[in-house]
Amino acid sequence: MNYAKILENGSLEYAPRNIDGVSNWIEDVDAVKAAGYLPVHDSFLTPEGKVFSGWENVDDVICPVFSEEPGATDEEKKQIVRQVRNDYINKLTWRIERYREQIALRNETTDDGELIQKILEYRQYLRDYPGSSATWFEQLPQTFEDWLEVHSVSSENNTDNSLSVEPENKAQSNEVEDEE
Repeated sequence: MNYAKILENGSLEYAPRNIDGVSNWIEDVDAVKAAGYLPVHDSFLTPEGKVFSGWENVDDVICPVFSEEPGATDEEKKQIVRQVRNDYINKLTWRIERYREQIALRNETTDDGELIQKILEYRQYLRDYPGSSATWFEQLPQTFEDWLEVHSVSSENNTDNSLSVEPENKAQSNEVEDEE
């Protein structure tokens, strides 16, 4: 059995094994308790949905205290949604760059101008997303595919018959500034 004291900062100070030249002092339960140490409840499992939050004295036994697992704060939610939004923007940038390069080189374009226009509109939707409502951070922005369904463009406008927003070479993705 372990013995300890709960300190002012909430941590435990465990009783020493030996004290003042007395070896195995910890085995003298009366002396350990007289020094202010209490037994520590040593077998506990963290309940589902709870987190360890400290110690308390329950009937002269030090027991763990569990509290509800804290949910994300509004600021943490905003950061998560912004990161997802930035990832969506980064996943589209390669298509716009490829289209512009193909036009500049006077090559046949993989995507037609109408689809690129929709991609640009979607990218603007993503940039505007943080200002779209007072609780915008409570849900993720639409994916390109979901947004495209609502803003109707047929797959025949895409000559490679793919609406994938993934770059062919993942190294092509770039960071996007955090915009609100």
